[in-house]
Amino acid sequence: MKNLKLFVLLIALTAFSGSALACKCIPKGELTAEEVNNTAMIFTGKVLKVESVEGEMKNKVTFKVKKGLKGLKKGQIVTVYTNSSSAACGITFTQGEEWYLFLSESNSVGMCNRTTRMYRDLKAVEPQYRKDEKAQQKKHKQILKQDKKLICEAQKSKQA
Repeated sequence: MKNLKLFVLLIALTAFSGSALACKCIPKGELTAEEVNNTAMIFTGKVLKVESVEGEMKNKVTFKVKKGLKGLKKGQIVTVYTNSSSAACGITFTQGEEWYLFLSESNSVGMCNRTTRMYRDLKAVEPQYRKDEKAQQKKHKQILKQDKKLICEAQKSKQA
């Protein structure tokens, strides 16, 4: 009987341990002016380099700004930090990818803010998935266009 209780306890702990370690985020709706005003930098950029930070569970990612929407200009080089584990809401960046980033004052990003991959090099995508990737790229361009308008409006109203 004692072994059965221990076995049931072990099964229960195993069943719930995965959900306790997973990153949990509140779903995002449309971008708001308040969110824009509370974000230090917003830009699209291309990943130049990804490095592990020695002694920490973080990655250091270097981007070249393609389009600066808030706080940055095209061509600037920016270093951002993310947790190296997706369980800690870290993002996996790959050299050459383009991202739409929302940075905090500490230049950190994670799964729970609006940072999202814009597109990959289509040559790196399996041929059967290229059509889906092109559709995703089109969707991201539309979102970026809408957000750009809101970002401009939010910055103008903050200055007024």
